Amino acid sequence: STATNNPNSQTTSSATVPTKLVITSINSGSNITVSPNTFTMTIQAQDNNSNPQNVTNATGITLSVQSGTGILGGTTTGTITAGTNSVTISGITYSIAETGVSIKASTNSGDALTSAISNTFTVYSSTPTSQPTSIVFSNINTTGFNVSFAAATGSPTGYLVLRREGSSYPTGSPSIGTTYSVGSTIGDGTVAYIGATTNFTESSLSAGTQYSYSVFSYNGTGATINYLTT
Repeated sequence: STATNNPNSQTTSSATVPTKLVITSINSGSNITVSPNTFTMTIQAQDNNSNPQNVTNATGITLSVQSGTGILGGTTTGTITAGTNSVTISGITYSIAETGVSIKASTNSGDALTSAISNTFTVYSSTPTSQPTSIVFSNINTTGFNVSFAAATGSPTGYLVLRREGSSYPTGSPSIGTTYSVGSTIGDGTVAYIGATTNFTESSLSAGTQYSYSVFSYNGTGATINYLTT
């Protein structure tokens, strides 16, 4: 501010102070999977123009569920150190796989700042721990055969099988959060089977043609389905 018409006036500027919290990052953009897996959130203090501003006092932050039916666990508090403007809270967990989750960040001490609410995100089912093994083909005829394999350890929800013509295995892999049906195309492969059992029957194939297969374990269903792709 400036005092006018005063020969002794000086120009000064008022300090800009933070007024609100903003959630700037959720797990650094990586997918979030259900507990016991953990994720991170970064919370920043900003002014009314959305510029980062350092807090005057050490400011405690508490996280809580804004939308969703799960329970937030693990580490749900953190502190923005005095003279800085952000904190990354690690070790957060969420109890169930579901879509439409959002988190609220509020102050519990220090500077009084408006709470922040994150964008909604999906918590995916846990990644299966292993793939099935020992695929076997039996009852082979000119247009089909039976396919079976040994179940994966860890009891995944089910399996997706890709088929490709020729001697090379399918190079594509299913995508997290995407559901497929028999006949769907994934890369250079076609979905031959998806389900919970470890055997199925192929039919209506081309006589005299070689086929190669890849099998993927998955957990969950619908928009929270998660595949093991390695």
